[in-house]
Amino acid sequence: MTIVLQAAKGKLYAGTAQADAIARMGGQCRYLWNLFLAESIERYRAEKKFVFYSEMSARLPKLLKSDPKLAGLPHRAAQMTVQKLDRAARAIASKERRTAKASALQAARRPHRCVLVYRSRMPL
Repeated sequence: MTIVLQAAKGKLYAGTAQADAIARMGGQCRYLWNLFLAESIERYRAEKKFVFYSEMSARLPKLLKSDPKLAGLPHRAAQMTVQKLDRAARAIASKERRTAKASALQAARRPHRCVLVYRSRMPL
C-alpha cells in the first residue's frame, strides 16, 4: 500500500473577527510557552533538570480551565505549543550532554602542560 502525501499552498483571507481570533490564539500560545519556559528555567537553576512534555501535558487541562488568560484556547493548539517547547528543551539538554562529554574527552587527551599562545599584530 502506497501513501501519497500532497501539499497545497494558499492564502487565508480572514475577516476582522477571524483575524482577531487568530491573533488572540497566537498570544495565548506565546503566554503558555513563556509560562512553562519560566518554570523550566527555575527548575534548571535549582535542580539542573528541565520540565519535559509528560509533566507539562499532565498539567495542561487544569491550567486551561483555571487560567483566565488561556480561556478559549483550543486544546490541540496548547498541546502543540507544549510539544515544541519539549523539543527545544531536549535539544538544549542533548547539546549540553554532548558538549560536556566532548570537553571531558578533550581534557583527557590534552597533555598536562601550560602553553601560552598569543597573537601579535606586528609582522615578524
